[in-house]
Amino acid sequence: MFNVSDKAQAEIAAYFADKELKPLRVFLHPGGCAGPELLMAIDEKKDGDETFKVNGIDFLIEKKLLEDVSPVEIDYIETGFTIKSSLKVHGGCSGCCGSCGS
Repeated sequence: MFNVSDKAQAEIAAYFADKELKPLRVFLHPGGCAGPELLMAIDEKKDGDETFKVNGIDFLIEKKLLEDVSPVEIDYIETGFTIKSSLKVHGGCSGCCGSCGS
């Protein structure tokens, strides 16, 4: 399952309003103290990708990653985009690196 909220769709459409429309990739970033997280960036389609077309925008995610983290839900809040999934994370800084003000 892959879902993009109405608010996220509106923000993405506003971003691309004066730009060439490009696919958006959801990918796994290894993270720091809090562990891995899903992020989103402009990218091109690659072999092994699953593509979801939402409101005219292509969202890309590696098929294997999608299997591991499904369901994926992209939303937009005041501070930016959020990506929720079944990915297990540590849930915050444990003070291991000293750089996140624990």
